[in-house]
Amino acid sequence: MVKAPSWSYYDEPQVQQQRKDTYKQLIELLPPAQRSLPAAQEEAAWLVEHGFKAAISISRYNDPIGLGWQNNRNVNNPKHIRERGLCWHYQADMFRELRRRHLDYFYIGFCRRDDESSADHNCIYIRAASGQWPDAILMDPWGGSGRLNVMNKRDILIEEWHDSPEMRQRLTHVYTENHRYPMEHWECVQSDENVEHYVSIFTPEGRNSRQGKLMFANMKRGLQQRNGRLTDY
Repeated sequence: MVKAPSWSYYDEPQVQQQRKDTYKQLIELLPPAQRSLPAAQEEAAWLVEHGFKAAISISRYNDPIGLGWQNNRNVNNPKHIRERGLCWHYQADMFRELRRRHLDYFYIGFCRRDDESSADHNCIYIRAASGQWPDAILMDPWGGSGRLNVMNKRDILIEEWHDSPEMRQRLTHVYTENHRYPMEHWECVQSDENVEHYVSIFTPEGRNSRQGKLMFANMKRGLQQRNGRLTDY
């Protein structure tokens, strides 16, 4: 997949079935005593709906113009062919979107595959709040350009994914539950000195960088276009 999907993708028959399957997998992650609780079921349904919609929204905003690895080159290009689109960008942005509410029954984590290699990959996972890694499902929007790939424990073990708590720990302090950052917000931005080096948006360097200024302009414009709504979904 290359281009981001249209919003109609969310309601395509195969995606409707995928959403049902994902909801079932989330419920099955819970302890038996919690599976029939309306609050737990509502939380699972929210994660499915917002997970799939956020994946579409993030990709449409990134506007990829190549396969995943090709688009990485566009992001890392000094000519700034694309501003955003690395796998860890999608990971951070998915976390930002799924932290828009408090969760009692589920936990959102970060994971990584192929550590220390050029083929490393990052995405988020969801497990029961009372559970442990790798009893989880992965939500990966990067490879399909916003077409969410959902993986289960078997996939996690076969592909040798690993829990990656360090980045989550940092972003947890930025994207607290019920945060009010709009969808254009980035926790870190490209350095003006090196497009492959990133700095915190909360530092003077980040705020005053080319990409930092662009981010703030995009936030302002997006909120105006959406009449103050934080997201486009």
